[in-house]
Amino acid sequence: MTQRQRIQVLKREGLQAARNNCRILLDLVARGKLAKFGYWDSVHAFSSLSIMSISRAVAPDLSESPQYNDDAYLYSQCRIMLKDMAEAGNPASKDHHLLLADVENIVQNLTESAAQDRSAERPVEVETMTPSLDLGEHLWSDADWVNFLNTYSHTM
Repeated sequence: MTQRQRIQVLKREGLQAARNNCRILLDLVARGKLAKFGYWDSVHAFSSLSIMSISRAVAPDLSESPQYNDDAYLYSQCRIMLKDMAEAGNPASKDHHLLLADVENIVQNLTESAAQDRSAERPVEVETMTPSLDLGEHLWSDADWVNFLNTYSHTM
């Protein structure tokens, strides 16, 4: 098995594990067995939702397969569950809900950027890929880095 094939298997199995985790969590909700204030339930929801979201950007062939047409349902229901846990006061879920929003924004930006790149495909010139070594070669050579680093303070 080649390295590329191993990576493809890993992507497929990781996404399938995320789907299965969402199914398990939703089954726990349906049975009234979800630990609404549980840390691990929140972690499982966040990690599963993150993987499902990221897969749309990095493995669209896997996430958009007709074989898995219930992904949108799984994602939305599991996301609602995480939001409900956060609104109930689960501190971990509050953090995970915010982190998931960040992941979703990143994925949205990546997919929009990829769509723009595909629509504006043009040949890349070799000159644009090679950085110029003449620019800024001695730009920072006269800086007193020791003094700068010793006196720098980061304030929030």
